[in-house]
Amino acid sequence: MQFTSTKAARDKGHAAGDGCARKAGSEWVEQAVEYVAHYCTRVNPWPFTMDELRSTANDLAAPHDARAWGTVTRQAVARGIIVRTGGYRAAVSSNGSPKPLYRKA
Repeated sequence: MQFTSTKAARDKGHAAGDGCARKAGSEWVEQAVEYVAHYCTRVNPWPFTMDELRSTANDLAAPHDARAWGTVTRQAVARGIIVRTGGYRAAVSSNGSPKPLYRKA
């Protein structure tokens, strides 16, 4: 696969996730980003996947589409709340496909 087509596919996925986040609402996105900060500070100081984090967000209303969490992840990284560790772990949500690990920044 060429780099340009890979980048286009990534951008298309980001756009879909951003659309889902808009449907969930900016207030939901803010609450979810705040939960990310809470999770990696008080709940789990070890590397985690976003699937693992989401499974503990019981007090946060679930978005209509789980792809909204992609926007939350990108915002949490951009705000310096979390960083990728460089490691990966299999995720149930994607049939065992590897998902990046994050930790508190």
